[in-house]
Amino acid sequence: MEIGDLSVFVIGPEPASAADRPQSIWSLAEARGDARAQLAARPRAVVASRGPRRRGVARRRDHVANIAQQKKRNRLAVKQRLRNRHAKSTIKTLFKRLDTAVAEQQTDEAAGLARLLDRRIDQAAAKGVIHKNSAARKKSQVAHILARLSG
Repeated sequence: MEIGDLSVFVIGPEPASAADRPQSIWSLAEARGDARAQLAARPRAVVASRGPRRRGVARRRDHVANIAQQKKRNRLAVKQRLRNRHAKSTIKTLFKRLDTAVAEQQTDEAAGLARLLDRRIDQAAAKGVIHKNSAARKKSQVAHILARLSG
C-alpha cells in the first residue's frame, strides 16, 4: 500500500471492501490477533496534572508586595481590571441589544441604544479601556447597523 512517499506493509490478507477494513489501531490488532499490537493500542492511563494549562495565557497570581507603592499599584490594578471588564462587557451587551432592536424594526429604541453605545464607546476610549482606533471602528459598526434599519 502506498501513502505519499511512504510504503506501508500490512501483515495478512488485504480486506475485500472498505467495510471490512479496520478503522483503528485497536481493531487492526484484533483483526490480526497480534497480542503485542493489542497492548500497544490499548488506552493509556491519564497522569494527574497540576491543573488546567492554557497556552498563551499568563496565570494571574496575587503577589504579596512588601513595598507600599507596589501594594497601592496592586489595589489600583484590581479596580482598573474590574472597570475595564465592565466597560467592555457593557459595550458588547449594547451591541447585541442594538442588533435585536434593528432586527425587530424598533426605530426609536435602536436610535436611543445607538446614542448610548456611542457615548459608552467614547468613554471607554477616553479612559484607555479600548484603543482609539478600536473605538472608531466600533462607532462605524454602530452607524452601519443603524443604516440597516433605514435601508
